[in-house]
Amino acid sequence: MQHLTRQLIHLVAIIDHGSLSRAAESLKLTQPALTRSIRFLENEFDGVLLTRGREGAKPTKLGELLYIHGKNILASLERVTADVKAWHQHDSGHLIVGSTSLPAAYFVPGAIAAYLFEKPDVGLRFEVRPVIELMTMLRQGSIDLFVGALAIERPPEDVVATIIREERLSVICGPKHPLAKSRKLNPNQLEKYPWLLTPVDTELRRQADAAFMALGLSNVEVAIETVATSALVPILTQGDYLSIHSKFLLAPDIKAGKLAALPEPLPGAGRSLAVFHRPVSELTPLTQSFIDHLLDFVK
Repeated sequence: MQHLTRQLIHLVAIIDHGSLSRAAESLKLTQPALTRSIRFLENEFDGVLLTRGREGAKPTKLGELLYIHGKNILASLERVTADVKAWHQHDSGHLIVGSTSLPAAYFVPGAIAAYLFEKPDVGLRFEVRPVIELMTMLRQGSIDLFVGALAIERPPEDVVATIIREERLSVICGPKHPLAKSRKLNPNQLEKYPWLLTPVDTELRRQADAAFMALGLSNVEVAIETVATSALVPILTQGDYLSIHSKFLLAPDIKAGKLAALPEPLPGAGRSLAVFHRPVSELTPLTQSFIDHLLDFVK
């Protein structure tokens, strides 16, 4: 097993550097020794791991699979000192927390601040990225967990999604919008105004489209598409745009009067806010404590 671990690390180096020669130099090995290492892996797993051409060495599908496991091994080796220290000193250690943009703007920072207030000796890095990047980073061991919406598609088998909160989505607008004072959701009025929505390949947009279909709306004008959370308040307050978002996550701006939410949630539009992490058996005590903290923080 120790031999296999070393060779998985060799595979990671080749893929990261893009060539055997550069990987051999970084590992302080000869190129023939590195070639033998990869050949051993290919024999062990009965498949080709790399293709070689003018552009260097590229992983096959099997190579990509083993690359993820190799990155996890490297991440574990890099983190072992911090985790052992955390075991000896229960309230210390280091966490790398990720989030998609909306929770990162309205929810996760407050949760982090409250957690570090209770555990001031914990070091923490906060990464804000698209969900596809975060999922890759989690599977490679580059982050401990991340917060985002649970999509219709289930996460990979080696990733667990623990639901933090479930809710129906609401129509959001600026405080001076003609519908801001409405006491009832009138579906016919929703086609009279332009919309600010996320792009068609996002989970939030799929939820919006499902809601429009459920309401029988076929002439919705999508005037602006963006994933930029920072654009919500400036755009919605300067025009008669409507949007669909989480009333829970936008609560600070709604309470401050920067945004308004129509009184009824949209039929057919709901989402689960979740924390994504490795299987429980692989979690460090510090990572588990942060997950428990997130669950308590929303209560």
